[in-house]
Amino acid sequence: MSSNHTEECVHEKWGFPAPAWSGGICFTFFALHAFLIVGLMYYRSVPAGDAPKPVWFKTIRRVICWQFYRFVGGIVCQINLVGPHILPRAWSHPLSGDITVGMISLIVGYIFHTRRGVPVYCAATAYLVWAAWDLCAAAFTDGMDPPTGAPKPVKVIFGIQSLHGWMTGWLLLNATIIYVGAVIPLWTPGVIDYFCSVNIDLGMGKKERVNPAAEA
Repeated sequence: MSSNHTEECVHEKWGFPAPAWSGGICFTFFALHAFLIVGLMYYRSVPAGDAPKPVWFKTIRRVICWQFYRFVGGIVCQINLVGPHILPRAWSHPLSGDITVGMISLIVGYIFHTRRGVPVYCAATAYLVWAAWDLCAAAFTDGMDPPTGAPKPVKVIFGIQSLHGWMTGWLLLNATIIYVGAVIPLWTPGVIDYFCSVNIDLGMGKKERVNPAAEA
């Protein structure tokens, strides 16, 4: 790799540059996306109160809050590993997503637990899909611009590069956990009814629970 590796990383396979400032642009975009999700969850939503929680509710909430580890890990990797060390500059893009996903995870989990409504349901779904997509994007980055292993050479374990193949497996495993443990349960009838069966009168600002039996 050339001496200007600290400034930009040109993908040998794909041939496009990843300038140093592009990570800042990605972080700004992801941060705006994150705050939009939080704002949407409060818009026209109502307190959950004592409404009974659906079966998958706790599992989904735990998956959401668990994403906080990505905030800590993203910052540590961004400061210590990106650049001339182990991770090429292109890794600053998915790491920016990790930081912002983890940054709002506890906030999203708290709103998910305490409020109801269609906006909460839609924003939680968007958050989890985004969290899984960012992991898949990191796995794609690992494939086209894998860790260099510098200054130490990459070790080979069971025929797989320890920093390359195992990292892809870890990323895809976490994405699968998000989809199986949270995104798919969000589509179950009980969860949909819990969040979306709240009628909100946009004209008078009156909020009430829809009673399907009364409508029948």
